[in-house]
Amino acid sequence: MRLEITFVNNNEFYIPINYKLGIQSFIYSCLSNSLALKYHEHEKNYKNRIYKFFNFSNIIGSYHIENKCIKFLGKSKFYISSMDKDFIYEIYKSIYENKILVLYGKSFVIDDIKVIYEHFVDGVITYKCISPVTVYSTLNNKTIFYNPNDEIFKEKIIENIKRKYYAYFNEEYNLFINVYNFKKVKKGIFYYKNMSLEGYEFEVKINTTKKVHELIKNCGLGSKNSAGFGMIEEIKL
Repeated sequence: MRLEITFVNNNEFYIPINYKLGIQSFIYSCLSNSLALKYHEHEKNYKNRIYKFFNFSNIIGSYHIENKCIKFLGKSKFYISSMDKDFIYEIYKSIYENKILVLYGKSFVIDDIKVIYEHFVDGVITYKCISPVTVYSTLNNKTIFYNPNDEIFKEKIIENIKRKYYAYFNEEYNLFINVYNFKKVKKGIFYYKNMSLEGYEFEVKINTTKKVHELIKNCGLGSKNSAGFGMIEEIKL
């Protein structure tokens, strides 16, 4: 399930260009204490890996950048998605009632909020990224990032999907998943808390079951999904 949130920057505020922590903090502020605690500390895990099963996009709209800060112009929007309907409904209720998006202490007026219900099918779907996908491994305290030109990038994407699938559905992940035909690849360097992350936006084809399509559409590809990495949307052909 997905929310589309449209806001207006009437006061022409600037916020940090690496604003993902601000959106994540806003999301938690919309939740009840019990649900926020669940997602902040106690979400599902698989082999000591924690998965929170929510995701959010970049802010989409016109903007101006100055001194490592960004000002969004006119109407802008972003998406929040989750496998958990209660999570989506609590955020919707909070935003609908307060009509305000607060980022880094600055208040933006909500213009519109929509709940998007989606239908999933088996087979091939072409996706595009609406936030960067980050794929990496850590060896001897050194982080190694991979890019879509590396075969290991695809392997780790599939491995990550299978782990999430098992953690969420508690089912064995003997699944058919084919990830291929990466196009329009764009690299970026992003900062989240004290971490520097290499991420990529691209178009890609994924052939799998409708259950897996639902999972990746709501939870994202790669790592750091709850920090706003890896959100995808279907390209309607």
